[in-house]
Amino acid sequence: MKNSAFFSCLMCGMLALSSCETYDELVPSEYHHILNLKQYGMQRLSLYTTGEDAVYKFTVMKGGSEVGNAATAKIEVMAEEEFNTYAKDNNVAESYLPADKYKIHETQLNFASDETYKFGEVTLKTVDIKKLMDETQKKYVLPIRMVSSDCTVKNNLLLIQLDVETPTIAFNLADGNKFAMVSSFTSSDPQTQTAEFNVTFPMPNQWDFTFDANTDEQAMQAFDEYNAKFDNKFTLLPEKAYKFNGKGISFPKEATSMSLSVTIDASKLSCGEYILPLHLCNLSNKHFETDTQNDIVLLGVKYVLKKLDVKVNQLSTNSVEDGDGTGLSGLIDGDLEGSGYFHSKWSAPVQDAVYGNYIDLNIGKTLHSLSFDYWTRKQNGNGAPQRISLFVSNNGKDWRQLKEITQGLPSSGNTKYSSAIFTDEEGFSYVRFAVLVSAAGDMTNSQSYFNLHELTFYGE
Repeated sequence: MKNSAFFSCLMCGMLALSSCETYDELVPSEYHHILNLKQYGMQRLSLYTTGEDAVYKFTVMKGGSEVGNAATAKIEVMAEEEFNTYAKDNNVAESYLPADKYKIHETQLNFASDETYKFGEVTLKTVDIKKLMDETQKKYVLPIRMVSSDCTVKNNLLLIQLDVETPTIAFNLADGNKFAMVSSFTSSDPQTQTAEFNVTFPMPNQWDFTFDANTDEQAMQAFDEYNAKFDNKFTLLPEKAYKFNGKGISFPKEATSMSLSVTIDASKLSCGEYILPLHLCNLSNKHFETDTQNDIVLLGVKYVLKKLDVKVNQLSTNSVEDGDGTGLSGLIDGDLEGSGYFHSKWSAPVQDAVYGNYIDLNIGKTLHSLSFDYWTRKQNGNGAPQRISLFVSNNGKDWRQLKEITQGLPSSGNTKYSSAIFTDEEGFSYVRFAVLVSAAGDMTNSQSYFNLHELTFYGE
């Protein structure tokens, strides 16, 4: 029995020794002691010119079957000639970053036996790199390589692809549209409103900086250009009608956007459409800029008129086609989905050298301001107005022109048009909506017609 037990123990010991020898043989020597870059290959890095250099950290990992040994890693930059060959063979489009644009903090990382990782750091001179990029119109890459005399090195190449931008502040505008309607009043609304609009920054803000939002020369130029596109229907918002402090605005820390507010006093306004143009400028940090595509906002303020409750017996016309549409009642039925519409006479067209084909409105009271909306005929735009003249009168006989409109009128079917607000100091109690030219032709010197789906008047 004792001999049998001794023999069993001997066999177990031999088997264990054999297993250890087999394990060592199964693990190749290059895996006993390994260093590798955690971040390797192409790594795109987005940086900003904040006036401070950027520090990029990368990690060197120690591993293998003998991870408890000490190790040494050397950090170097690939030579330019070698990089150019590598870039050609591997389709790297970026150029080699010059040595004066960066600094590697430690070129040798010494691992103690109990250390499994260390950080390497490289300082990138963002302002100088951005200047170089602007001058050469190129992008750059920093090729960092790790070597070791006492370890096998895996994943040894790190290519830092640099994208350096200047931080910009901008108004938060929809699709680059500078105009933003921020306030709309009627005479029955509270006469004071606060309108808010946003300014954005591309990253959580870490700096103390200020900026202005002014109605300066650039803001006025943008206002004039925009207003010209709409037949100059907008008026510059008077200073007495709003409160806004646009000087020395501080952008909050850790924020990517902030809200600005302007208080508008409608009691200081007449009915009409107004714009307050503002331009972002005077940034206190010289390394920051404004986004030139979004650094101007045109804040729209509209003091709208009350809708007139028009009845069909208040309307008259010099031209209506019986049996085509629903006559004057079709203009004011309020049914945008319905089949009602107005059609002037086409079977025996009316020609008038001054007024074309017109619709008269007997308001029944004196107004000093007027605007209107209309919808072109639902089915098509073949009779859509292309030249409209508004006339006003105090007796329905003696007419004076209030406004002629030729710009911005829709030519397609089922399309809404909203006019500007027109004012008249004398006042009026009759309106003549005269269509002189339509998509069908000229009603002042030839036989033609127009049509509409709806027509709505507003006035005070």
